[in-house]
Amino acid sequence: MRPFLLAVGLPDVTIEWLILVLAIIALCAIAFGWLTDLILSDGAFGVFLNAFIGLAAAAFGAWAWQHFGMTTGDLRHVPKAAVAASSALAGLLLAVVAWRTA
Repeated sequence: MRPFLLAVGLPDVTIEWLILVLAIIALCAIAFGWLTDLILSDGAFGVFLNAFIGLAAAAFGAWAWQHFGMTTGDLRHVPKAAVAASSALAGLLLAVVAWRTA
């Protein structure tokens, strides 16, 4: 599990810090799910499913960013966070489009 956590950009810290970081990520995901539920209204999946889709897409985006060796310069975490957030939004929008066309 540790290599996956490092691959998606989580820091290598003690278990207490990891729990705190994961709690912050979960709260941000729920806020993301709530905002997308407000924006998409009838096209959304609900707060928690939006949050889950956003987390899955963000983890995939962060993993792909690191896997393909994209360099980030001195501000390592800013581009990775932007890629993760963009991936979360893109993943959610793709899920909404797929759900509406089915």
